Amino acid sequence: MHGKFVIAANENDSLSVQVLGFEKLVIHVNKLANENDSVKAFKKFRLKITTYNLAAVYVNAFKIKPNERAYMKRIINRPTVRGIQIAESPITALWQRFSKRGKELEKLEKIFEDVLRKEAIDQKINTESLRKLVGDENITIEQFRIICPEITDDFILYADSYELYNAISASYKNWKKRMKKVK
Repeated sequence: MHGKFVIAANENDSLSVQVLGFEKLVIHVNKLANENDSVKAFKKFRLKITTYNLAAVYVNAFKIKPNERAYMKRIINRPTVRGIQIAESPITALWQRFSKRGKELEKLEKIFEDVLRKEAIDQKINTESLRKLVGDENITIEQFRIICPEITDDFILYADSYELYNAISASYKNWKKRMKKVK
């Protein structure tokens, strides 16, 4: 990073130079050499690069508000043209099926179904409960889903808690055994 600056300062001033990612530099004007009676000489300086130790940040999925949930369910449960609609005229049904707005509503319905499905899965099993269950403080849900693909979304949604926790424990233990054999 390069820059050339001209700054008006009094003799007793101190200049503080701070840039993110670099150490702070303080320059005392009275210690700078004079070019003549009223002008100080140009001073060249380098900032030292510094690193910051930041704490880990955990990002959790957003919570759906009740009014958002109601809107999503309204979109999902709206009359669709998958079958013959008795309440609608054929022209309305065709318009909903082939118009841009109808296609957009179908896509929106799919997105909302996926969001509500993911939320239901997250309510049944999350990273904290997984860590307590398997006794591994470093594992995340994403890692577990990769190493144990036999635990599917449908299984998580439709299994009761006992079945789910037994399957997760057994699957994780089997994965640990496989990893010991590989080493």
